[in-house]
Amino acid sequence: MGAGEWKRWGSALPLPSFKKTLTSHNGQKIQVAYELKYRPTKSNEWYFIADLQRSYQSVINGVRFDDHLVIEGNGWESTGELYTLTELKVFPTDGRAYPPIIRWASNKKTFRSKAFTYAKRLKYEGLLSFASMMGALIVINSKMKATEQHKARTLERLTNDILAQSDEWVVKLSKTGLTALRSDLGQKRGKQLSAEKQDRIHQISNAINSGAFVKPSGEINKSKLAEFLGVDRRTIYNLLPFVLGVIMMLILWIRPTHDINALFTPYLIEGGSNTTI
Repeated sequence: MGAGEWKRWGSALPLPSFKKTLTSHNGQKIQVAYELKYRPTKSNEWYFIADLQRSYQSVINGVRFDDHLVIEGNGWESTGELYTLTELKVFPTDGRAYPPIIRWASNKKTFRSKAFTYAKRLKYEGLLSFASMMGALIVINSKMKATEQHKARTLERLTNDILAQSDEWVVKLSKTGLTALRSDLGQKRGKQLSAEKQDRIHQISNAINSGAFVKPSGEINKSKLAEFLGVDRRTIYNLLPFVLGVIMMLILWIRPTHDINALFTPYLIEGGSNTTI
């Protein structure tokens, strides 16, 4: 953790078994290690460690865990302290339940695939860690015949393989993340619809200017125009007033000195009277 966070929370934490100060371009870091009185071998012990880590992460900003720390080299301060897991529980845990294990392995051949399936579920729920995966693998392993069960070292190697491949897996969004995603998608869709509308207006304008869709009476043939553009007739009806207005503005802008009446061609919009543009 950062030196500032250690200064803030160090006195509330148990006395570390080992402690080391690290200096980098990102500032000073404090590395601490707690040595257990026994090696975790049961699933509930590994789950307890996973819960401990999440409780520390929820309180201490930027704290990171090293599941394979080796105490060697210079700079380590040793106190000789040893702990049980319950002695390390300083902060309350979030109480989230782990998803149930539905797909069990019947033998060593199916063990790996079942393990990856459950690991993806843990990642989706935001609960995947070395400790939580070890807890799950011990449970899955215990359900197999004694002759088919893996050794602890094999489970550790499999857990490392899982974590190495988990970066690209899907994670469930939080409420805040989901709201932000919906907003972003809404903005993108709005821009897409706006671009499609502008493109459609341009197509309608070009079609009208060609004169191929104007009846002898001066009325614009909406059905023929819609069929030609491959759109619903209602689309033409909704966009046509705007298109005709744009055409009129262009005419006025291009030839402002001419007799305006001479520039207008009569078009009839269905349901109304002749309109000059």
